[in-house]
Amino acid sequence: MKKFTSLILFCLILLSWQNYAQQECGIEDLTTEDAAQLILDAQSMSMDFVPGDEAITPVGPITVPFQPHIIRNDDGTGGTSTADVTADIDAAAALYLPYGIILDIKPILYIDRTDLLTLGAVGTGGSTEGDNNLPAYNVLNHVNAYYMPVVLNGSGTGAIGGYARFPWSAEDYFTVGGGNTDGTGATTAHEMGHYFGLLHTHETAFGDELVDGSNCGTIPGAPLVGAGDLLCDTPADPNIWDNNCAYPGGGATDTNGDVYDPDPAQIMSYNTPFACVDSFSADAEARMRFYMGNDFPDTRSYLFSPTAVCMNATVTLNSAGTATITASDVDGGSSDPNG
Repeated sequence: MKKFTSLILFCLILLSWQNYAQQECGIEDLTTEDAAQLILDAQSMSMDFVPGDEAITPVGPITVPFQPHIIRNDDGTGGTSTADVTADIDAAAALYLPYGIILDIKPILYIDRTDLLTLGAVGTGGSTEGDNNLPAYNVLNHVNAYYMPVVLNGSGTGAIGGYARFPWSAEDYFTVGGGNTDGTGATTAHEMGHYFGLLHTHETAFGDELVDGSNCGTIPGAPLVGAGDLLCDTPADPNIWDNNCAYPGGGATDTNGDVYDPDPAQIMSYNTPFACVDSFSADAEARMRFYMGNDFPDTRSYLFSPTAVCMNATVTLNSAGTATITASDVDGGSSDPNG
């Protein structure tokens, strides 16, 4: 009877995780190595870091190859609804489109593994179990997004909305829990923001950002400096939200006594409901494009590399001993995601 009662309790907890929508992002705290790499990249973006080693930020429309995966039971049943995932990705694509970032959404791939329906249920934590299993299903040179009913936090003790791996991480994917495919696209857009190097607007790994912006950025060639998300056009965010879209205020102040006034529309914030967030700042867009456009180590530039496929061509020489060959004569299906 005791075992049966425990089983019922576990099922009720699991059900509450599955039905709880709009959970917070579960990306782990920045490590020292993460911080050092991000500072280095942010300094490089300044165009003043090392002569000849400046950042390249592509301009104009840029196409992102996006490969969604849905985890199902071993027998092909269950998992997050295909319709829900499709609608959510379409909504995320609409959030990125105003910034000239176009998602080239591929047909959904299905992974029939009951053991991954609740990512982290084996006791290793969601991100560890994800790292150990999901990359094996990645499609090369695509953003690989994995959707499952429940994603557990790093300790395996509670459900999260999802998590992502940064550009400089060894692994290459992001996840979204089932309760967060709500049609707004916010969690998919948020996790892909991390995937392209963005931090939360309320990030504190570098210290608390001041309202006056005096410590918001980085100094070229200097040691680890800056605070918050290292973006100077996203206002300091104390992460005080009340599920009512607008910042509730309340007079919270920074260490200088200045009153916080964060931007409630920022996708990388924790503001809810998710329908309230729909924007990236100009500096946030620039950082994402940095990770798309540079061939530096630890960027996502491989997503946008052209693929050359050649084929043999038979030509007949004319009386002068010459022949004309066009690109189409030898092109066996080459592609370039950005023209």
